[in-house]
Amino acid sequence: MTSIEHAIKEKYNDFCHRILSGHSALILTHNFPDPDGLAASMGLKRFFEHHNMAPCTVSFSGFIGRAENREMIQQVNLAYEPFQKINLKEYERIIVVDTLPKNGNISIGEDVEVDAILDHHGDNKSIPDYDAVNLCFPEIGATSTIVYLLLKMGNIPIDTTLATALFYGIKTDTMNMARNYCDDDIIAYKELFDLMDHKILSRIENPKREPQYLQYLHQGIEAFFTYNNFGYTHIGKVPVPDYIPEMADIFHKLDKLEWIVCSGFFGNSLLFSIRSLSENRAGIYAYKLATIFNGSGGGHSTMAAGRIPAHDIGAELLLDRFQHALFSVFSINPESKKHVLDLTQELPSE
Repeated sequence: MTSIEHAIKEKYNDFCHRILSGHSALILTHNFPDPDGLAASMGLKRFFEHHNMAPCTVSFSGFIGRAENREMIQQVNLAYEPFQKINLKEYERIIVVDTLPKNGNISIGEDVEVDAILDHHGDNKSIPDYDAVNLCFPEIGATSTIVYLLLKMGNIPIDTTLATALFYGIKTDTMNMARNYCDDDIIAYKELFDLMDHKILSRIENPKREPQYLQYLHQGIEAFFTYNNFGYTHIGKVPVPDYIPEMADIFHKLDKLEWIVCSGFFGNSLLFSIRSLSENRAGIYAYKLATIFNGSGGGHSTMAAGRIPAHDIGAELLLDRFQHALFSVFSINPESKKHVLDLTQELPSE
């Protein structure tokens, strides 16, 4: 038994007593959720329904924008209710998944009491002492792994659809075991691999894309500049926030670039995503950047994001100030600026 599995086992009875003593549960994940938040919520719903809790509802604010995430919702039949339609008084228990209640990316007010928190972001110092069952483990790679361990401890059957969702949640948050993982993630990954439906996973990972996707990919390339081992692009105003981390993931594959930052505007906020190959400060930099502008930010050691409200200063001025702050935080020398296409080499002649 690993140290994390032992720690979860020690809290298991407290978790069950606190939550299952109620008759209904609201499972609330972060706004515009990713596969890990969705899968972990789906797994918890299965846990509570196994114990006859009803209603048991998965909810979040925002919407699902990324093509893979929309396909995941469809393929695993994940039922959810938009938070705008939720009446908190209808639920005896509230469980927060894949984020913290006061993290700036969840819709409940700070005065709302929650009964349990399951998360893996930040570090031990950033996890407040909530009056709730605390199943937060920053050393683990995915919240789906925590939920998988709970299901195993409860001897709750995991069908192929749920196994596929949990596997995909772990796979995406650890970049297929390439970052921010521990032994528990590897064990869950291997065990779920044998339980999952590989055809469903293939459909999730290879969704149909709208032509609009190419528009933002083009804008990202046009605005992409490098500064030695640092790359930055701004893709403008986007219809869904998912385009920003998706472009960051694409450009993160470029050779010889340690850092990638992609920004864009969604609604009245500037959003940004940070990726790193080997440095372990992405979450720290995201938090530092966001707090300069009274926004919210954070994440993992090599993958992070932030949101900055524009307020009354306007998008153009906010972007200018953000870029200056970005260069300062990352100690960028503007004179090293090169367009990404200038780095390409001529193809060898036949």
